[in-house]
Amino acid sequence: MSQTYQFVQDFRKIVEHFELREDGLYYKKEKRELLLKWSAFSFVRLRYFPGRIKTNQYECLIKVNNGMNLRISSVTFEGFGNFKDQVDDYAEFVRALIERIWKENPETEIQFGHFASRFTFGLISQLLIFGTLGWGVFTLPIGGASV
Repeated sequence: MSQTYQFVQDFRKIVEHFELREDGLYYKKEKRELLLKWSAFSFVRLRYFPGRIKTNQYECLIKVNNGMNLRISSVTFEGFGNFKDQVDDYAEFVRALIERIWKENPETEIQFGHFASRFTFGLISQLLIFGTLGWGVFTLPIGGASV
């Protein structure tokens, strides 16, 4: 099992490093280093999060009791329009992370994906928006035709 994972989020090329340790999750970003104790986790959410350029993207969102939020992405930025897919390493690390959180802090709320109602609402909203736009385009008068 992979005990470390890192990725670059954007053009600033700042590496975010995560490491599973006995006493918590070690996090490093530039000069900021933290060791988040397993008891400090309050919420974890795993989701599929496709982007415009990279559609096979997954995220792990973490909330800690002190108000801090972390985001672990399955893709890493390599250059403009160039993202490397690390889904295999990401999946292995996140599985180990979730197992460790469940073992050390079972009170942590863990969600997988979106709620069905949220997904359905988003789909219906998109259909209504595009349907209204399509109806508006086809009902506009063309040219100077008059009856």
